[in-house]
Amino acid sequence: MTRPWKKAVEQAGLPASTIPYALRHSSIVRGLRFGLPIRLVAALHDTSVAMIERHYSRWITEGLDELAARAVVPIVSMAA
Repeated sequence: MTRPWKKAVEQAGLPASTIPYALRHSSIVRGLRFGLPIRLVAALHDTSVAMIERHYSRWITEGLDELAARAVVPIVSMAA
């Protein structure tokens, strides 16, 4: 993985000291925001559901709010 990572870092214009772990947070948040199950996000990142829930609850709850809002049947038409 070292050579492909080094090439990707160079092409992205990132500091040479950038490590793959630096992208983990973004990857976890992206998975949660796209509505992936927490268990799947945890497994993909070799961590626990408890850690995801503890450290990323903001993105979990925001995602749930969006899901709930889409599921609501409006009482009145929004068209005027």
